[in-house]
Amino acid sequence: MSIPQNSIPERQNEPEFLKRMSAAIHLYTAAKRCAAVQAAATVLAPLALSITSIVAPQVAVWSALYSLLIAILDPALFDRVQKHWKEQAATLQELFDCDLFELPWNALVCGERPSPELIHRAAERFSGTTPKDWYPVAIRVLTMPFGRLICQRSSVSWDSELRRRYVLTLRILSGILGIAIVVIAFALNLPLQVFILSLLAPAVPIVQWMIKEAGLQQDSLDRLDRLSSFIDQTWEGVLKGEINDDGSIAASRQIQDQLYLHRESNQPIQDWIYRLFRPSQEGEMQAAAEVLVEEALAAAGSSRRPNASN
Repeated sequence: MSIPQNSIPERQNEPEFLKRMSAAIHLYTAAKRCAAVQAAATVLAPLALSITSIVAPQVAVWSALYSLLIAILDPALFDRVQKHWKEQAATLQELFDCDLFELPWNALVCGERPSPELIHRAAERFSGTTPKDWYPVAIRVLTMPFGRLICQRSSVSWDSELRRRYVLTLRILSGILGIAIVVIAFALNLPLQVFILSLLAPAVPIVQWMIKEAGLQQDSLDRLDRLSSFIDQTWEGVLKGEINDDGSIAASRQIQDQLYLHRESNQPIQDWIYRLFRPSQEGEMQAAAEVLVEEALAAAGSSRRPNASN
């Protein structure tokens, strides 16, 4: 008995869906750029002023004034602008997913559906190439309950693996920096005062930022791991026929709610880091999707109930 196909692989590349994805990527990129400026303003600039004040003491008062101003602007400007752009981007990606996965819109969690004006405006400002085949094409042989869950799982696993590598990199770099400071101090036999002023004090903001960034990314990673466990449990239920179509839709809607909340609140990861790990992660995502497709086909063949209905 043949298995009906879902429409996800074909529809995700239709012009309207690509337009929504372009708009979402543009807004996420704006939030990431804001985060980069924030890091430069709150970490690199104070570091430069601190080093300058060592050789030019008259700069110290301006360094103190800058620190006071940036302490106000950080939460009042940078955090608010990032939050605004991330929320808009998350609603656009939610619209992309809901229509693609045939899921109802949850206004209680996601607010109002994004307006056509917002989609058009953000898509027009997108300057890159819109990625096609956002979700694995291998799912085309499965019914919607199976295909939808694989796509949601791919979203979670992609993001969690990227953050896992990023957190590990940050922790390694902060450790290397700390060790390097001590080694340099001993190698040059620096007096304590010189060590504190010329090495330790300038390095503290960078190490502090790395530790804070790693902590925020770890919080996002922990939430994704819990969501991944729920998806795996749902997958097993659908696979065994314990969850019918209505139950699958309800579970996927819950998953989508958590994906939205994650997308609009997570700590951004810069695009260059995404591009660095993208080739290996795409291969892993496709391989995992193919394994799950085989599981679904095997379960459908054995039960002769490919739509996972009770």
